[in-house]
Amino acid sequence: MFKIIELKEVDDTILRDLQTLLPQLSPTTKIPNRDDVEKIITSNNSLIFIATNSCGKVVGTLTLAWYLTLSGSSGWIEDVVVDSSQRGSGIGRALVEYAIERAQLLKIDKLSLTSHISRAAAHRLYREVGFESRETTLFRFKQKS
Repeated sequence: MFKIIELKEVDDTILRDLQTLLPQLSPTTKIPNRDDVEKIITSNNSLIFIATNSCGKVVGTLTLAWYLTLSGSSGWIEDVVVDSSQRGSGIGRALVEYAIERAQLLKIDKLSLTSHISRAAAHRLYREVGFESRETTLFRFKQKS
């Protein structure tokens, strides 16, 4: 069994769990430090949701971020990851549905996400909960360090 909660504070155990979980998203994913997590949970425009098992271990996470534009409010679901040992148990769906409900409460007009082309199971889930594939090309500019 698991439960979904909004992360309001970070302790060493939760931080370690997140640092173990995030590389499962992609081997190149930046590992968050305490400051990274605290900036998100104290932001006015982003939330972290976690799924914990019966022992309190973080087994899934998702970040919801939003902003205003001239054409309305937009939100993004980012960094959806479920521990590989827990995939297929409904945690991903529960996280995404929780984020959708919160986005509705926040009156976010458009909610988007991206997912690697290889993640067929994730794509099925996103379609099942109401996301539609868009005919678009995502461009990204990465600042040089």
